[in-house]
Amino acid sequence: KALHTHDATGEIHMEFQGIARESDLALGQFFTNWGKDIKSFGAITGMMVNGEARSEYESYVMQDKDKIELQYE
Repeated sequence: KALHTHDATGEIHMEFQGIARESDLALGQFFTNWGKDIKSFGAITGMMVNGEARSEYESYVMQDKDKIELQYE
């Protein structure tokens, strides 16, 4: 799959054949590819991207080198 991990480091790899749409880069799409619901770990209470609070959660369009932290209740 285009969005995946190779190990337990938490690093997401983006490897696309051809054109990637914004929806392909959404954080929620990674969870879908992973076979999980983004909310399956509990209620999301916050999200930080590169040290900045964000609220897009599953619709956040990931960028190269982003450090994404989800806080759950």
